[in-house]
Amino acid sequence: MEAPRSNELAFAKQIRYVRAYVRNPVPSKYGQKFLPLIMQWQQKDSSRKRDTAPLKDVFDELLEAYRIKDRYNERKVVAEWESLMGKTVASRTSSISVKNRILYIRLSSGAIKKELMMHKSKVMDLIAEKYGDQVIKDIVFL
Repeated sequence: MEAPRSNELAFAKQIRYVRAYVRNPVPSKYGQKFLPLIMQWQQKDSSRKRDTAPLKDVFDELLEAYRIKDRYNERKVVAEWESLMGKTVASRTSSISVKNRILYIRLSSGAIKKELMMHKSKVMDLIAEKYGDQVIKDIVFL
């Protein structure tokens, strides 16, 4: 075996300081001279992106990229029916489904069904205000 050359030893020493700095970012007095090298190494080998975005924006972009934003909003209307209409109406609701942007609601109370049929435009306005105009185009009470 041949002995390592001096420049290989110096390089190994630099790598040791870089690894030590990554573990402990406060450089020692010996690591001060390698600080520019460390900074350059971190910038070059950093695979993590520096630009960040709020999770909500990224999630909306993802929904639009996969073209499932409308379906997501339809499911959101069904899931949040109780908060949208209140506990009284939600407790009398047997089933809720969406097909072709039409919201089908099966109610167990005839009086509430009649009341909601008379105020269908108000329910549509509530949904449009909270989830957008294009989410639900009609409501059918069963």
